[in-house]
Amino acid sequence: MNEELKEIERSGLSVPADDQCDLKIPDHVLESIDMARFRRGQLVFQNNTFPCIFAMLSSLIVGLSVTNLLQVLVSTGKSSDARSSLRRYLSTLNHLFQWHYGNVFDPTSSASRSVKKVRKMHASVRNIMMNAAKSRADETGHVHISQYDMALVQTGFFGLIIMYPREYGVRATQEQLDDYVYFWRWISYCLGIDDRYNLCTDGYERAVSLCAAIETDIVIPALNSPPKDFAAMADAFTDGLNLFALVPLYSKECIMKFGFEASNHIYPHKLSMADKLRTFILKALISACYYVPLFSKFVNHSFEKMFDCKSIT
Repeated sequence: MNEELKEIERSGLSVPADDQCDLKIPDHVLESIDMARFRRGQLVFQNNTFPCIFAMLSSLIVGLSVTNLLQVLVSTGKSSDARSSLRRYLSTLNHLFQWHYGNVFDPTSSASRSVKKVRKMHASVRNIMMNAAKSRADETGHVHISQYDMALVQTGFFGLIIMYPREYGVRATQEQLDDYVYFWRWISYCLGIDDRYNLCTDGYERAVSLCAAIETDIVIPALNSPPKDFAAMADAFTDGLNLFALVPLYSKECIMKFGFEASNHIYPHKLSMADKLRTFILKALISACYYVPLFSKFVNHSFEKMFDCKSIT
């Protein structure tokens, strides 16, 4: 395992994420933020909406194979079927649009309120998991939603985008991707990730290196031997997406097949004819976003209208 990732795991597992919900950012920190660069980072998402969202949902699917991340979702009981999973997914998307279009540093803004709500949810889930552990007399001192856990979750929002932009249809230069890493450096700070565990603290190259180590050393082995709740939770998630898509476009198999090929790994399972067709359609959509600017602009506009981005502050 990457030595830096080892150190983040070793020290971060015992440190809880900062869930203080008032989100009072010190003046000296605010003064250090390059807002022009932060906004350029936001534009990477705004100009590549569907590819970024698809990369994020792909990460979410494979992330369910990591036990300590899966346990958080299982403990809430709010993602166990298609409809509840869809509600959670749409809620997460709404927060993402708030952060990518609004000003999280303005305490009066809707984007800032979104961050506070997420931090409050993290605190609530941690309490649920701690109380459940006490009821089982499981007093091991395990920290739920630790800094290490948050660092792993962090990669799900930008990891595939910065490692495989072309494969996921993201039109961005390396400089623009560096701006996107900078954007997530500060979003992660706002969400309670300490600089010591923030994968984005030192820019694009370090972030890519750590994301690659997480993929190779954690995610791929977990997918080869997933926990018992993985299949049910992943199926609930893709079934929920299909309710939103109105047609059964998604399955965990086709999304994992897409991801394995994008990262130059061989998918170890055979696909059904339906999943082969789904994979083909997803590849066609991603290619259209990358090669056909008018189609990409249409899709971006559709998402902006759906999530009422003009009203975000």
